[in-house]
Amino acid sequence: MWRRHWLGLGCAALCIALCAPAQAQPVTLTASFAGTVHASELPLGFTAPHPASYYDGAPIVGSFEFDLVNPQLQSSGDGYAYFTDPAGLLKMTYTVQGQTFAYQVGLSATPGAPVILLQAATSGTPESVTLLTSFMPKYEGATVELIGPGLFSGLDAHSIDFSSAHPTLATSFASASAEMLFSVDVNRVVYGGAPSPVPEPPTVLLMLGGILMLWSAYFGRAGATAT
Repeated sequence: MWRRHWLGLGCAALCIALCAPAQAQPVTLTASFAGTVHASELPLGFTAPHPASYYDGAPIVGSFEFDLVNPQLQSSGDGYAYFTDPAGLLKMTYTVQGQTFAYQVGLSATPGAPVILLQAATSGTPESVTLLTSFMPKYEGATVELIGPGLFSGLDAHSIDFSSAHPTLATSFASASAEMLFSVDVNRVVYGGAPSPVPEPPTVLLMLGGILMLWSAYFGRAGATAT
């Protein structure tokens, strides 16, 4: 009788572990890039430390890190959707002419949260994911646009997936202190690998428990038969 009990419990535990819905895993994407910069002065009403010609055409290198944890829909329309992710992170750095411009939102480092804009594919234009430091980083902030097929489905930020393809990258940033808007012509990008999802601890424990129960029931029965 006890063997049937253990066998039943083991089968139940394995079924629960195998049929449990997959837990959402945070999406992480990192990249470093290089290119040339195009600069234009911002209309802020003061003399810029350097003219646009000082930066225009200069080589630039940069990097970014994006962690998507729990995006929340803010607004949507025909072919687009805006999300914010208070638990996420967007960190971007650019170095040009010996100057480094750094931006970060999320993970309590600075106020605000990453903004995610999803745009559906149109005729001749693939879908895109745009990451922004704010809804309007016009005078201070940065954006990264990732362009390519298969990045998401159904205009749902929870479905974002960078593992199947490395998208085309476009980026720009604005600096109030430099009174400049910079657009980067990216000619080289290297993406970092995202960590592979691992089973949730409760699921692992259920699977192990089920296997042990089945093992105990099987070998207990085998021992009883042998005697």
